[in-house]
Formats: sequence, C-alpha cells, structure tokens
Amino acid sequence: MARRELTSQDKMRRMGITLLIVACLAGLALAGSQVRRIDPEGNEVAEGQDVEDVDITGDDDLIAQQPPGAADSDVPREAVVEQTFPAQDAQVLQQQQIGIDLGGTYRVSRLVVDRQLIPEEELIRRDELGQVFFQPGEDLVMETFPAGRVCAVAEVIDAATGEPVRSVEWCFEVV
Repeated sequence: MARRELTSQDKMRRMGITLLIVACLAGLALAGSQVRRIDPEGNEVAEGQDVEDVDITGDDDLIAQQPPGAADSDVPREAVVEQTFPAQDAQVLQQQQIGIDLGGTYRVSRLVVDRQLIPEEELIRRDELGQVFFQPGEDLVMETFPAGRVCAVAEVIDAATGEPVRSVEWCFEVV
C-alpha cells in the first residue's frame, strides 16, 4: 500500500494537536510547582517551617467547649479506636456514611465533621458495639459533605465514668 502525501489540512491538525499537548504539559508543570504543605488540621505550613512549629489558635469559645484533657490524653489511640469509616485518607462520596468503631468501654460523646457539631438526634448509635455513624442528608445539619479534604473529630469518654478519654481525628477525601 502506497503512503499518501499529507495535505496542508492534515499538517495543520497535527500541529494543533502537538501544541495542545505541549500546553497541557506546561499546565501540569505549573500546577506541580504550586503544591502547598498542609498540617493535620488543614492549615497551610510555610516553606521551611516544621509542622510541629505551627501555633494552633482559634475561637476561644470553641476551645472552651473542648472536654477537659480529652485532646491531651495519655490513652493511646490504638487502645480506643478499632476502626474509622472511612479509613484515614480514603475517598468517599458526598453522601456516604462515616463513623467510628471504639473498643473496650468507650463511647463517643460528640462528633464534629468539617468543624460542624453533629446534633445527637442525627447520629446513628450502636452503643452496644461502641459505634457511632453519621450520614448527611436532606433536613440534616449537612446535606452533603463538601468536596475536598474533610476531617472528623470524635470526643471519646469512658462509658462507665463519663470522664473524657481523648479526641480522635481522621480525615478523608470527598469526591
């Protein structure tokens, strides 16, 4: 089979496709140069700054609502948490159910998702199994999770004494 000669229209089409590919590669290179480091709380970390050097500040009213000693507990996370749903850094849909499964005699006293306190009546509890879930929906505090990185914080107490044990945070990507 003989090769046919390229027409000027074919040459222009190939030139256009080549320029489009080069533009896309340049865009990827530019996007890669704009990467920012984010600490576990979602705050941007300045270049050359260690994550441990970030000062946590916030609304004094919200800080006062934190159970005393819950975030600074000596009880290791592994002793409290059996599993989080979804797992850390997993991808979920905007209306997917999330939750936490606790071991031992622990119970979730509060659940905060994307800095929004979930009302008790919207939680799905299975206290006999140490589980608490939330699924966004119509007429709830959250109809859907916002796209991007979302973090949940469960305030854990000892079910027998009601004393704060620790805060458990996990984050996931909403697509």
